Amino acid sequence: MKKYFILCLVALFPFSAFASDDWTWLRSYKGKSTNQLMLDKKFKNFLNNQIPIFSADFGMARNNKKTSLVEVTELTLGGPPDLITLPTETTLTAAACREHSCEEKAFFWANLGEKKSVIAIVHHIFQGKFAEGPQLFLASRSYECKDLPKEALKQLSLWLKSKNISPKMSRCLHLQSLTEPYVRSL
Repeated sequence: MKKYFILCLVALFPFSAFASDDWTWLRSYKGKSTNQLMLDKKFKNFLNNQIPIFSADFGMARNNKKTSLVEVTELTLGGPPDLITLPTETTLTAAACREHSCEEKAFFWANLGEKKSVIAIVHHIFQGKFAEGPQLFLASRSYECKDLPKEALKQLSLWLKSKNISPKMSRCLHLQSLTEPYVRSL
């Protein structure tokens, strides 16, 4: 009976449904460009599961239209790329800038062992208000703002420094519950 049940599960839910539990496939992108990763449909599905559901005006749509954080991440990770790195045995970073607007950038950090991630967006507009300098927006489904891993913040800081970016404002999406996210300044 147990074998029959397992066979039925496999037939109903293809193997790809279980693949999201395995993050080791991301290692194969070490040294490749972020664009190569963004062209992988598996990664786009992966991002949808990693980025909190949230919309705001980040200045990346016409008429002050709100854009989902997933869309903003795809826009900013999909332009001129950096190389993907594995700074430690269990962590991965990917970064790029928005096509035709390289002042807007994204940084993705993942702990492959713990299966947790953090996204950071560099932008200049938030909720319709333009800022003179860059702003940083952090979000994660895995961590609360106060619990962001030191390794993620270290890699983010190194990346910002390498791009000569000094954010004038930093915000973090706080998820007390998925139904009531709010943004707080850091």
